Amino acid sequence: MNAQAILQKIEDDARSAAAKLQEDAEQKTEKLLNASAEKVQSMKAQTEKQAQSENEAQKDRMHRMAELELRKQLLAKKRLVINEAFDAAKEQLCAQPKAVTRAFLLESVAKTAQGDEKLLVGADHDEWFDDSFLSELNQKLGGKLTLEEGRRQGVTGAVLLRGGTEVYITYESLVSNARIDLETEIAKILFNE
Repeated sequence: MNAQAILQKIEDDARSAAAKLQEDAEQKTEKLLNASAEKVQSMKAQTEKQAQSENEAQKDRMHRMAELELRKQLLAKKRLVINEAFDAAKEQLCAQPKAVTRAFLLESVAKTAQGDEKLLVGADHDEWFDDSFLSELNQKLGGKLTLEEGRRQGVTGAVLLRGGTEVYITYESLVSNARIDLETEIAKILFNE
């Protein structure tokens, strides 16, 4: 064979091999592009699914927080109504006639006192107290209660002082003690709970 024919054969084989390489490269590129597109599509679907799930979880959290805030506000309003009910009860107690308040406090102090305390009168609604109150109280007790000078501010009733302790016989303590016992029942009545 002559050199020209050999060169032609080498050139043809090279072209054929180059064409084959080109075709293989295009097929591999096509496969890689398809695989990459599938992976991108899968990642996109997964990301969208995750975003949807997080969105639902966020909406659920926000809904629960809104419900919790609403319950908190409702509870605060209920607490306000209950406070108003007990405040109204105290006002009604304070508005009783002087004779009723005096009789109630005379009996309450007599039940509580031991007979040797000092009696401190509350400054609020103190018109029930007169000069004969202490002597009547001592007659009931057979005791020697003495009167503490001054008045206790913010108190409707009396305070017994003995050995550094104070025993409140007041409308405030009466309402406070009743509140402990009655608050649940009052809430049931007021709010049909």
